[in-house]
Amino acid sequence: MIKLNLSCKGKEAGRMFLIAFFSLFSFAQAEEDVFIFGSNNGIIDGSRADIGYESSITIDSRNEVHISYFDATNGDLKYARRVINGEVIDNKNMNARLFSDWVSFTIDSRGVVGKYSSIKADSRNRLCISYYDVSNKALKFARYENQRWAIQYVDAGSVGMYTSLALDKNDRPAISYYDIKNKCLKYAKYDEIKWNIEEVDRERNGDLGIYSSLAMGSYDWPRIAYYDSGNGKLKFAKFKGQNWEIEDVDYEDNVKAGSYASLALGQDDTPYIAYYDLTKNNLKCAIKRGSSWEKTYVDQEGKVGQFASLALDNSGNPKIAYYDAGMRKLKLAEWRGSKWLTGYPVTRDGYYGTDCSMALDKQGDWHFSYRDIAYCKICYANNKPAGTYPLPSTLIYYGSGFTLFR
Repeated sequence: MIKLNLSCKGKEAGRMFLIAFFSLFSFAQAEEDVFIFGSNNGIIDGSRADIGYESSITIDSRNEVHISYFDATNGDLKYARRVINGEVIDNKNMNARLFSDWVSFTIDSRGVVGKYSSIKADSRNRLCISYYDVSNKALKFARYENQRWAIQYVDAGSVGMYTSLALDKNDRPAISYYDIKNKCLKYAKYDEIKWNIEEVDRERNGDLGIYSSLAMGSYDWPRIAYYDSGNGKLKFAKFKGQNWEIEDVDYEDNVKAGSYASLALGQDDTPYIAYYDLTKNNLKCAIKRGSSWEKTYVDQEGKVGQFASLALDNSGNPKIAYYDAGMRKLKLAEWRGSKWLTGYPVTRDGYYGTDCSMALDKQGDWHFSYRDIAYCKICYANNKPAGTYPLPSTLIYYGSGFTLFR
């Protein structure tokens, strides 16, 4: 049995009851004819707000899904997860909101905060989030421990856009991000006492560091994929123990390619990068083979490739979630040994797929967070069979809160 006490009053309480009540039936009835890719697909936060920007998804060691995102109406950093069996949540203390079998929380509301969030779960299942504080033009970091969110500033002075978070083998966080003032790529690493900050790449005529994507390689040496918007090229930075080695990955005259970069490391730290070709409006993938980069077009059908998110399956093959602007859908591409298979629609009719993020669980199943641009909501999808996450059978409203039984 799950018991959730969520304090609501007046019209807002009634509205939330109706949303939650009808969402249970809509999910149950839409199982066969609505879910194109995943059997669990739809809105996870019913707030009356414009939410879901720059979402980030992670899976912890218990296979639980966690999603961070930006609330543009209220200017807040938000976080959502599925309801945990047997928990009781007090809305006054946790600022929680129930929708179907998901619960969302406001993590930071001090000014306009929460842009460009990146979320990870460490080996102890503590959640960590890096994000941009718009009001103070600063990079911030939040970690959930001892039943509360501890928030700290990492760097300030017009810095912190396009954050990407990674954890080393000792659960120490590291963040790549963009320095707006100096137009350069920066990197911060926490040693449990202070943040150590350094510039990674800066050029006289460049504008480096947007769409950064960070991954930890052997020896906990970081690798970063990022876009040089000044020269229109995709770049890659690799830490070599004492200094950074910088490479141009995709750079051609009169071609701009490299935005929406997403990096993953395979066997022997082989880098895989998904990215968007702005000139041809197509999705591309670059793989480092020996000393050279092998670049291929993944999908060239229409305007495709924005909001790319790449991950490797249990066999080491890349899969990419991305947005098809023509069809207005989130799609999936996967490498099948000798070619890319594309065109799998992840989102159902009426649910679009911008601001997407993808993660893989222990069983090899895929999980996606994305934004529905029609309803301005944060959504979730996966490829698990129907009934994997049974919805509550009874919802009882008492006036002072919600009690949910399963």
